[in-house]
Amino acid sequence: MTDDKEKDEQKTERFNMFMSPSEMKAIEDWAWENRIRSKSEAVRRLCQIGLVCEVPTVTAGEAIHDLLEKVRLHHNANVMLQNKVRKTDDIELYAELEAIAQSSQELHEQMEVLQVLMVSTYNQLAEVTSDDPLDDGLDAARDWKEKAAQHIKKIARKHSRRKK
Repeated sequence: MTDDKEKDEQKTERFNMFMSPSEMKAIEDWAWENRIRSKSEAVRRLCQIGLVCEVPTVTAGEAIHDLLEKVRLHHNANVMLQNKVRKTDDIELYAELEAIAQSSQELHEQMEVLQVLMVSTYNQLAEVTSDDPLDDGLDAARDWKEKAAQHIKKIARKHSRRKK
């Protein structure tokens, strides 16, 4: 079916389902945050999100890990170059290299946060779509979300110590 037909397709199929009060509240909260007026539309959209979010074989987290390694190598090469320039007493060039080193360090830390978020999202999807009971998958997904939040706080603390 083409995208145009899907958009114009009438919503004629109906089914009833039971859910817990906390699940209903989560849907209502999500609908409110996303400015969706009805629970039915919110459930339809959440179903579509679930249907299009397949767990990829190669994760974006792995790609970010590779990129992080390249940024780290770039940073280390820059620091080595700074040390060589320091010996030549070229203060302007040293200052420029120091600014580049600081910028690459900040980029590395931001990418580290992005990697944590990507890996956490991947693992949350994997847990919820596994063959295990849904409640177990949801619990495991929540654990991944909490681990990511803790790891990001740890990165932020490390970053703030470096700035001092």
